[in-house]
Amino acid sequence: MNAYPLTGPLQALLTAAANGSCVLVNPFGAIASQNKRLLAFCWERIHRFSTTAQQTIQSLIPYTARLESVHEAQLRADKASWVIKSDYGAEGDEVIIGKLVDDKTWDDTLRLARPGRFVAQRFFEAITDEQGFVRNHGVFVVGGEACGVYTRLDKGLTDPASLSVATMVRARQ
Repeated sequence: MNAYPLTGPLQALLTAAANGSCVLVNPFGAIASQNKRLLAFCWERIHRFSTTAQQTIQSLIPYTARLESVHEAQLRADKASWVIKSDYGAEGDEVIIGKLVDDKTWDDTLRLARPGRFVAQRFFEAITDEQGFVRNHGVFVVGGEACGVYTRLDKGLTDPASLSVATMVRARQ
């Protein structure tokens, strides 16, 4: 199995962009903001951020650590407090919530999760609206610039059946 399965396709894309036969709308650097290991970086390096940024991290980002930096015994002993996520999972893919799975599934998750590709995140109870929906907001980024907002609605776990809806953002008057 190739440890870097996207090397070939990415090289072809970079070559095509360099010779002008295709255009990259989103630069490769934009991918950093999609990687959940960036959340772990914020917590691991919190002392390097301004006081305001530290307060924002602490209030808005659930505690997140690189899976390989958390002792497995801690994850096993307190599974109800942890969520295991792949670094680039989407729509709930490769997200295992400790409190929602049996011990065998949790043990399998810890055994099979690839070091360097997964994070351990503290579980938090999402806020639901009056219809029971959880609203997850995301930002569209094109060319490194924020250009829009979307909202994903789901009841329970996020999955491909979750509803993505248009989101209106109004400028402050």
